[in-house]
Amino acid sequence: MRYAVMNMSKNKLTYLHFFLYVIFITAITYIDDISGLQGMLTLPVLLLISFFFVKKPLGNILPNTRKYNNLPYIITGIISVIIFHAFFVITVFSSQDDKLFFYEENDTLFLIKMFALFPFMEELVFRRCFLDSLLKHSSLKKAVFLTSLGFALCHIFSDSGLLPVFMVSVFLGLVYTETKSLLLCFLFHSLANILAYMVSIYRKDLLFKFSTEWSVIIIVFSLLLIVASAIAIFKNTAKDK
Repeated sequence: MRYAVMNMSKNKLTYLHFFLYVIFITAITYIDDISGLQGMLTLPVLLLISFFFVKKPLGNILPNTRKYNNLPYIITGIISVIIFHAFFVITVFSSQDDKLFFYEENDTLFLIKMFALFPFMEELVFRRCFLDSLLKHSSLKKAVFLTSLGFALCHIFSDSGLLPVFMVSVFLGLVYTETKSLLLCFLFHSLANILAYMVSIYRKDLLFKFSTEWSVIIIVFSLLLIVASAIAIFKNTAKDK
């Protein structure tokens, strides 16, 4: 009984620390946003957190040799999330002013940060540091859910939408728990950011080619694939245990 109480207390303390980190990172992103620093404050903060949180933050860069039972479902889920994200953005924000989409095609530094630096640093902190830590005393579902919730909250001041960001993070968490590879997480994360950029640039063409009705159908179908993929992954994980 005493051990159970101590264990419960430890879990609560860990969850508290996790959400304090999330609040801190969100505050830093807000300062970045209002000051026009464009991530130049957030990036070094993420780097400091990674080295403070674990002794070897890079961990395994390449995939390990374990069998990838869930990888087909993970790939299906990520592709579905990318499709969902694209049509969610062009449908929900179709009537918004062009200023909502702040991407600059010729801003090389911004593109490097968006496609390389931010995906890598965010995967390093949220998967290698936070997810690994939560998995030590939490179930897979709870750990992935909490890190994805925290990841979405840290993007509250972006234009991506909390729901797509949350779902992308869920599958990135599953990629990491399945392969323990930061490289794969980084590649999928970077791919999602590239898609967001392409949608922001060519959204008017997409709106012209796809009616609202077709966009809604695609959103619903991709959402069903996302749910089905996630259910299959968690069922397979439960069987392995």
